[in-house]
Amino acid sequence: AGVGGKSEEGSAEGEQASTSGTERGGVGSQQREEASESAPGSETLGAKRYSRVLAADREKKAKLDRFVRVDHAGELGAAQIYAGQLAVFGGTEVGKIIEEMKDQEQKHLDKFESLVIERRVRPTVMMPVWNVAGYALGLGTALMGKEAAMACTVAVEEVISDHYNDQVRQLLEPGFEDEGELRATFREFRDDELEHKHIGLDHDAELAPMYRVLSETIKAGCRAAIFVTERV
Repeated sequence: AGVGGKSEEGSAEGEQASTSGTERGGVGSQQREEASESAPGSETLGAKRYSRVLAADREKKAKLDRFVRVDHAGELGAAQIYAGQLAVFGGTEVGKIIEEMKDQEQKHLDKFESLVIERRVRPTVMMPVWNVAGYALGLGTALMGKEAAMACTVAVEEVISDHYNDQVRQLLEPGFEDEGELRATFREFRDDELEHKHIGLDHDAELAPMYRVLSETIKAGCRAAIFVTERV
């Protein structure tokens, strides 16, 4: 009985030691897990990476929205300029040329109307202003004569084509590889605007009264419109 008692006592002590060791092991494991969770760069590293990805996506979306917003407004303004000029030159030989350019601008505008919807871009609040201002600019320069109307075309299309060029360059940067279709659209429209510029030069734009002053004034107004439209 004495030997059995010692055996039972030994077994009990072994169980206690095992239990104690298990408890110590459990505590140690828990402490290691807590230390791992609180170690710098564990959970926070993944969160930071996710945050950076989200920030990059937001920045990319904001830039593309600005592109579409300002181009949408610009094409409206251009179409309205030609509409104003046609109010004076409709039915004339130069009117036919202006009509062809207006049709191209309307095609551009229709495309951006679609992009605004597809990409859920908020149009600029300045659309009503550019609608009226474009028509007034076209009408006013047409009343000054054919040469002034063509000078207006050259100035406006130079600014717009330069703007498209800048957007194309930005879409060639890393991160915009999936925007090939938009880049192709910008290139196509840029080439159309350059064609309009050359048409204006071929039709005596530089013979307009005070050509340099008129040209630089219109270009400055266009650049100011772009600056405002990108922001509101």
